[in-house]
Amino acid sequence: MKLLLIIFVLLHLSSLTYANNDIQIQKIKLSGLTKTKKNIVLNELTFTEGSIVNHDDINNSITNLRNTNLFSDVSYKLNGADNNNLHINFTERWTTIPIFKYSSGGGVGQLTLGVYDPNILGHYIESGIQYQRLGETNSGVIWFKNPRLFGKKQGIDVQAWLSNRLRTKYEQGVDEPIIKTGFLHERKKLYLNYFKEFDSEVTGHFSYEYNNDTFSTELLEEDVKQKAIAFGLPKETEVHFIGLGVDYGKLNYNNFKVDGFLTELRLRYGLASTKETNNFLDADLSLLYYNTLKWDITFAQRFLTGITTTDILQYWKYLGGLDRVRGFSDNRFAGKYYWLSNTELRVPLYRHKWVVIQGVSFLDLVGTSDRSKYFTNLEGASAGAGLRLFLPKVYRFVLRFDFAQPIKRDDDLKFSFGVQQFF
Repeated sequence: MKLLLIIFVLLHLSSLTYANNDIQIQKIKLSGLTKTKKNIVLNELTFTEGSIVNHDDINNSITNLRNTNLFSDVSYKLNGADNNNLHINFTERWTTIPIFKYSSGGGVGQLTLGVYDPNILGHYIESGIQYQRLGETNSGVIWFKNPRLFGKKQGIDVQAWLSNRLRTKYEQGVDEPIIKTGFLHERKKLYLNYFKEFDSEVTGHFSYEYNNDTFSTELLEEDVKQKAIAFGLPKETEVHFIGLGVDYGKLNYNNFKVDGFLTELRLRYGLASTKETNNFLDADLSLLYYNTLKWDITFAQRFLTGITTTDILQYWKYLGGLDRVRGFSDNRFAGKYYWLSNTELRVPLYRHKWVVIQGVSFLDLVGTSDRSKYFTNLEGASAGAGLRLFLPKVYRFVLRFDFAQPIKRDDDLKFSFGVQQFF
């Protein structure tokens, strides 16, 4: 009987302790906002004035605000007679971003010019226009994105592209980069995506995409052009894609650091409207994992895999040095099936409120194949080190410099640089 009484008293004290941790928020005060509208901030909170909350509720709301990436710092304090007034202080980022960047990797240079703003008129709406010169080709895109459509955790993403890309297809399974064929690929593209956050870790996607593809031998180097003429160019195609996707997980951003995991699955069914082109399925899976360790050292991992069921070359999976596998020619690896692993250890070398310098060591692995039974083969690998330069007060500003040494297959394109993290 005494034992039961003791248990009852302990449970009662525990419930009182829990109750004492609850706070009824009487007033929410926001300071530091110069551009972002108050209702945009309040929409990211999981509670309103008058709500009974605990510290976890407040911390989750602060994380939501940081994850908008509109602020370089978000902090809060509780004050008032009963600590029931919440004061949140913001340091806003500069978000009207002129785009001027140059990236190099895999033997190709990429110049990008434009302007965009993810917080137009302080309403957390993004729009932009961009011109891109990749090698000798010119491309452009305009886009609009609203991640909080009608004030709800749902959004739309609209993009209109006119892109040109030189594709060089290499012999697979050989040590040296031997050219097989190539082509200039021009694409007119319209992309529409509706997404909805079902909870903090699950987002669903429904998309439509229209692609009109044409091909030529323009701008090809003479040796590639001769091989392309002998091999034959891909046929002009029109494809309508209906897509479904799901994101599971959550990435939390805090200055230059990222923590969490995110899984993205995309399935697309291509409806071909041109003769001699069959309908096909396209699938991609992305896994991202970040963990901040002692001394703000970050372990970062990206894994990608995917398949396509078509023989149309422009829909194969192309991977190379520009943004996938450092130390190799652009498009060096290609196939219907692929997998990719990028592993990085990121170490802060210098930190200041205006600038952060980070050192990086990395290992890149890739496998591609035309047939599923060779899907798991390792086709290429490289290891190396690099530097990152962050400007914390500028929206997503990162300069990247990497040196990579191939350790599986040969190539001599060891240096790459660009804007934003490799992943």
